[in-house]
Amino acid sequence: MQSWQVVVLAVATNDIDLASAALFALGTNGIQQEGADETVTLRAYFSPCPPLEALHDALASYGVTAQRLHVESVPDTEVDWSENWKLHFQPQAVGDRFYICPPWAPDAPPGREAIVIHPGMAFGTGQHATTRGCLLLIEASLRDGLPAAAADIGTGSGILAIALAKLGVPRIHAVDTDPVARESTRENADRNGVAAALAIGSSVDDVPETCGLIVANLFADLLDELAGKLVARCAGSGTIVCSGMLESDVGRVAASFASHGWAAHRTFRESPWAAVAFTRDGS
Repeated sequence: MQSWQVVVLAVATNDIDLASAALFALGTNGIQQEGADETVTLRAYFSPCPPLEALHDALASYGVTAQRLHVESVPDTEVDWSENWKLHFQPQAVGDRFYICPPWAPDAPPGREAIVIHPGMAFGTGQHATTRGCLLLIEASLRDGLPAAAADIGTGSGILAIALAKLGVPRIHAVDTDPVARESTRENADRNGVAAALAIGSSVDDVPETCGLIVANLFADLLDELAGKLVARCAGSGTIVCSGMLESDVGRVAASFASHGWAAHRTFRESPWAAVAFTRDGS
């Protein structure tokens, strides 16, 4: 039986987003939130768990001090993700076209595309600013026309890949290093009737063709690291949407893309988060 190593920490309510970003950067498969006072408890699920020193360092790098922090082991059978998320995952409209909703509330208003996501052990229900930023920049980019192929790097729950398919992109390469995320993407793609449009892989190296639109909702260090590979897989007049970074990280990520001849074309900000659509200089 699989068991999860659960990092339990208490943080100030104002630090929830930053603490979550640090935990996702370390590779958590999902986070539950308990309480709604000035201090909340976060339970971050890992397999395996990073060293405590790495946890403290990651939180400190985002300016967060945990008031309490310990690790406990929990059997998979004791984790009821769907019930927990029913408290925190409510349907929401994003942009002009999208309606992100859970399976228990699947009906979209007229004129919107329902993206039905079952919350589970993979990141991405549209509730976070980084995901919303990607969705808005996808919508803006596709107003210029549909690419023959797109890629979603770090697909998580598959929400962005599904959004691309719902807007008519015929081939989407959805990749994630986490096998739980890949399985979640398969299930959510089936749930949304777009499985035929998705090819699911484990890394950017599994994208076999150049794509007119690439979306990478990761974090700043990984965006820096992958910039060259993303540029190599994007078509000449294509767009690369990068998210998962803090506003303070935009400059260094932009510098990484600038070194390959790419520049910011559109920017989304929802403090302290940012998402940027890059295109080739002059395109």
